[in-house]
Amino acid sequence: MKLRFLPILFAMVAIFVGCEKDDDSPTNPGTYTPSDSTWSDGSGGYNVRLNATSSSAYRYYDLSNRSVVEITDWQSSTNMVWDLAFRRFMGKTNGGASGGAGMKAVDMASLNFADSTNFDAVASVPAIADSLWMEDRMTLAIPDADWWWYTGPPNHWILPTKTTFMIKTAIGKFGKVSIDSLALSTMSRAGMVTLKFVYQTDGSTNIGGAAQFATIDATTGPAYFSFSTGGSVAIATPSNSTAWDLMIDGYSIKLNSSLSGPGMAGAIKSDTTFDATVTVPAGQPFNQDGSISVFGTDSVMPWFNYLELNRTLLTKNHVYLLRTSANVTYKMQITNYYMVVGGTSQSGWMQFRFKQL
Repeated sequence: MKLRFLPILFAMVAIFVGCEKDDDSPTNPGTYTPSDSTWSDGSGGYNVRLNATSSSAYRYYDLSNRSVVEITDWQSSTNMVWDLAFRRFMGKTNGGASGGAGMKAVDMASLNFADSTNFDAVASVPAIADSLWMEDRMTLAIPDADWWWYTGPPNHWILPTKTTFMIKTAIGKFGKVSIDSLALSTMSRAGMVTLKFVYQTDGSTNIGGAAQFATIDATTGPAYFSFSTGGSVAIATPSNSTAWDLMIDGYSIKLNSSLSGPGMAGAIKSDTTFDATVTVPAGQPFNQDGSISVFGTDSVMPWFNYLELNRTLLTKNHVYLLRTSANVTYKMQITNYYMVVGGTSQSGWMQFRFKQL
């Protein structure tokens, strides 16, 4: 059995509070208010400022119509209209794991182009091998590497790590779970998966108490688990249901939220044992299934530098090329992350510049 090599994802800080001086204001945008804005850059391109201040929901933008697209994260997986989206410092494109519109992108700096930070100098689409254009790739809140490991020869076993995860369910209640054992595993499927879990029916964040066990049959295809029922559930249309919390598919576990489902499910990896994990930390954001894009990947540094002295994000000014499935290409550059609101510089106001080539 082959060991799958998983990408090493960046450990990025959750939220930064902007402390920098007043940022640049739009050129002749009319009466300026703290809202989404699009205005001409004077050279046939456009500047955009998006209210990406939410730490839980992306803000979506359509390049061709130069407008915000009002959809939810769950709707984004099937919506073909949006091109770019940002949530705080995280960005994604409508292609691959993030959406079905077929958007692909290139960071010109990662390919060592001379004009990789000079937006105005990029006048046409350079010759770039198709294999270098990137679609968004999926990341899981419960990564494969965190719940199973491959022993290698001579036994070639796959065994659970017994890592504990604090869980928020599809309907917003709390618990904890660990994969306790695997049986009847094959090269492509985890088989019979036994979960050890605690679930608080009253919505409490106290997740101590006696553990329960449930065995999920994932030998023939995706299997769904519900904390509220304490076992497997048959789901006819998982994309429209909050009656499931975890889906076991092959050797991956997906949560009912974000890209994987319409619910509120999330997970936090515990740094202690199952028994010692007794309370969900107050205010701790839960990770959801998501994607990595050209703006932050395992092989390309994120779009910003973090200045620890004054706790600010400073754009690297990389020029990105964004190619639609209709072979329309835009150049794009992130120019700022802050806006002055009421005299105070606030983070999460993503500003970028774009132009069709």
